[in-house]
Amino acid sequence: MRRKHRKWKHREETEPGLGGEGWVEWGGELIWAVGFTEGGVPYGLTRAEYLAVNEAADVAAGAGWARARALLRTLFEHWPGMPAAVEVGRVRSLGEGISRRAWSAWVDLDPDPAGMSGSYVVLLPLPEAERSFDARVHWEARLLVRLATLDLPLRLPRCAGLLPSGNRPALIETGLEGFPLDLRAGRQPGIAPWEVVAQVAAAVHAVDRETLGDGLPRCPGHATRREHALAALRIFAGAPETLLQE
Repeated sequence: MRRKHRKWKHREETEPGLGGEGWVEWGGELIWAVGFTEGGVPYGLTRAEYLAVNEAADVAAGAGWARARALLRTLFEHWPGMPAAVEVGRVRSLGEGISRRAWSAWVDLDPDPAGMSGSYVVLLPLPEAERSFDARVHWEARLLVRLATLDLPLRLPRCAGLLPSGNRPALIETGLEGFPLDLRAGRQPGIAPWEVVAQVAAAVHAVDRETLGDGLPRCPGHATRREHALAALRIFAGAPETLLQE
């Protein structure tokens, strides 16, 4: 059972590849051959058909990578003036936070006169994310649109779209290429990761609220950590003293 659970967890975290035997190339196209004609011509599923079958099954099963792929395809297939040929590469998990999980994939558009092909990230809310998080996602999308107009000393993703995933909002951003920071001492000689984090944090805090304009409402949530902590403690109001001691 443990091995099966690990295999399913892998399917949840990253889109499965073209593993296994049976793949042959015919006419410049990969075919998952289930047999051959008397003349030696393979018959079976093409690569596109094979991936579509896998995706349909995993969408039905609720796999995050399949939902992310479907959202990327929906975004670009319905983009005004966008070509019909939209190819989404393999979807990979970037990690999970408190309220959502990030998925990354390369999107190829053909033709692509606007140069929109590239890496994109889909941020899918977790089922257990609190409902108030939805308002913050909408605010985040508006903030990214506004920040894209400013000259900042750091790179930021651009908001590509905000689409519904079930009954929750999923934010789609452009991907940023770079090297991940390892905060463990000695892992990256010559680099002090905490200094890089401090520089980025300083640049963020240097953004004047006035430069964002009046059209951006106040971010939903709590202004300070103290307010957040007090709000979280309200669930214990009226609870027995023994529960509070535990």
